[in-house]
Amino acid sequence: MKQSFFLLKILFCLLIYWLTNWFMNFSVQIWIHYCLTAVFVSNLLNQTIRFFLIQKMIETDNTYTFSIISTIFSLFSEIIFYATLLFCAKGWCVVRDTISVKEIILCLTYSTLFMIFRILAENIVSGAWAIVVIILALISIILFIRELLKSINNAHL
Repeated sequence: MKQSFFLLKILFCLLIYWLTNWFMNFSVQIWIHYCLTAVFVSNLLNQTIRFFLIQKMIETDNTYTFSIISTIFSLFSEIIFYATLLFCAKGWCVVRDTISVKEIILCLTYSTLFMIFRILAENIVSGAWAIVVIILALISIILFIRELLKSINNAHL
């Protein structure tokens, strides 16, 4: 419990530092900065919801609503994180000024597929569907890693 609250404090301080630095240098607008800010904000929201989920679990056994909300926020937070990771691997705003709409859609698609099947694999315990979901999760992570490695190899000055 104390660790969760400590993590929230650290994330909040990092976000304040990040935003302060950004506003002090607001004349420089870099798109990847928006993505990194979205990673910070979504992670802070995700951890805040988890904190309240833990609080609710201590008080009562009925945490169904918070569990669903936590899973949804976790999904969006991790999609943003992994999409930003792919954007950075492509060298967007670092060695390349722009990336195509196709590349953006591919990054978002691979990240979304990877996270959806990972969360489904975590929540489906047994049965024939579990095997199908695990196979789809493996395929999605292979696609994600392939895109990551391809992006790293193609990002050059």
